[in-house]
Amino acid sequence: DINLFSKIILSFDYFKYLKSWQGSIMNLLSDAIALNFLLLSYEDWKRKGSPIGNDKTARMFQKNCYILLDKLIFEYVTKQWRGSSDSKIAQNLKSFASESEMYTPIQEEKWKLLLKEINDSNSIETEKINQGLMTPILYHFYCTRKIQGPDTDETIEIDHIIPQSLFTSSSIKDKTIQNSLFNLALLPKKENISKSNKRLVEITDQWLKDQIKKYAFIEEKDYAKFSDLANLDKLKAHRGSFFTKNFIEDRNNILVN
Repeated sequence: DINLFSKIILSFDYFKYLKSWQGSIMNLLSDAIALNFLLLSYEDWKRKGSPIGNDKTARMFQKNCYILLDKLIFEYVTKQWRGSSDSKIAQNLKSFASESEMYTPIQEEKWKLLLKEINDSNSIETEKINQGLMTPILYHFYCTRKIQGPDTDETIEIDHIIPQSLFTSSSIKDKTIQNSLFNLALLPKKENISKSNKRLVEITDQWLKDQIKKYAFIEEKDYAKFSDLANLDKLKAHRGSFFTKNFIEDRNNILVN
């Protein structure tokens, strides 16, 4: 059964892109959340008559899987999985019977407010952000945006556009800003060719420049500007609004189609 419904899930665009980025619910969120996703998806698949094709029922199941993962990512980053995971999974299974055939997604406004707080205040519900909480949102954005990961077996790394070392030696009081979404990107990492702590203007390898343009959405002509902490607000304006606007629009496209 798991093999059958996994094929249905992985044939949905979002999960194809997640696989291309070597993404794993277990690694991005937690073992408990991965188990929760597996069990609820199985229950939904069985309730829909165990579809194995590409009919309307199978497509509804696929969309439910996206809505469920979207909800789990939102709950994880807003720390709603604190405490006993077993109890939360049990409660979710118990309440499954009352769920409609088509899941109700997290309200758009909640995502907007979350992204706005991250971008404006470097916090989530007043608690300061960290890279671990930004990671699943980053993957979620790339896959919802339908940005395919590299067609190689290169390691994927989360890199800082303006390197962390500059923040460490700076007079900026709130250094958590270095881990905000606008300063992070998913990049393939070749052996001996890694951005690491290099500023953009220090990068000479053309392969890496191409990856930065493709996956960090920064043109080479802007390297000097986005290598200087004095232009942090410009980077924030350039990439912060890009994340929020495109994620909301792309997410809506998935939910309505």
